[in-house]
Amino acid sequence: MVTTTIEPTIHYGDKYMCMIYSMYVMISHLMSRRHTSSQQYLQHIKLFLDCCHQFCKATHDDTITPFWLSKGNYVTLLNLPEQIERFGPLRDYWDGSRERSIQLIKQKLVNMHHTQSFMSSKLTEVHQSNVLDWIMHNLDPLVTAPTVPQNNVFYSYASKAAICDHLMEGKIISGYYHPEYPRHVIVAYREANKMLGLIALHADIGVDEQYESGMYFCKFSQDVALATSSPRQYICENVTVGAIMLPLAKTNEQFQMQYSVIYSDWDVLRSNGDKGLPQISYDIF
Repeated sequence: MVTTTIEPTIHYGDKYMCMIYSMYVMISHLMSRRHTSSQQYLQHIKLFLDCCHQFCKATHDDTITPFWLSKGNYVTLLNLPEQIERFGPLRDYWDGSRERSIQLIKQKLVNMHHTQSFMSSKLTEVHQSNVLDWIMHNLDPLVTAPTVPQNNVFYSYASKAAICDHLMEGKIISGYYHPEYPRHVIVAYREANKMLGLIALHADIGVDEQYESGMYFCKFSQDVALATSSPRQYICENVTVGAIMLPLAKTNEQFQMQYSVIYSDWDVLRSNGDKGLPQISYDIF
């Protein structure tokens, strides 16, 4: 989350904000499973690279090579639209925990001076090894499965009071998205007998709304009528999209219960109350 703590007197502050926010929008579009044309992907990537260039021009002289040009990772972003078109959304790619899979491949491919058939055979070896590891780990009868499935897209709080305190004090809140209540964030807390208490926080679209750093904020309140309880197992098995509520907290100002919502599928809560991908904000550019 980009904050507004940058001093307005800093001459490159606006360039920094543009660079960070364009990166956020670019990543959201690249990681989303929503259909986006290759041309749109390319536009977001080029905008981000241009913002990087403008930031470098504002902070360095011509004798210093821009960081986006000296690091290969930036320029190779331009290859992603074609890659997504061929292989599908980036969100479905996996390189192992902490890029662990690339270490296995590096052990087989010391350098790239090999024929295509040689590299193909080595990748087949890696794949076979991974499959055997998966079989040993997942089909071992001595490994017992957890009695209650875990869900990592939202956090379960210790009590209802803890959630209310977070809401009033302007702390980050973790919850999940319910398709029947698109303007609500459902927040869970632990109860006895493997139950979860559920609180519905409602986005009051149009009330105390504000744009900061390109993000839409509005006031949130508790929808008492939707408060309920549900078996933990049912919730964990059915919730697929998490939600993070980011507070609009300013130094020396009282918190007004204004939040912005980012979902685990890279969507955001928009000013019309819809859930969708973030767009370039005119208040920054």
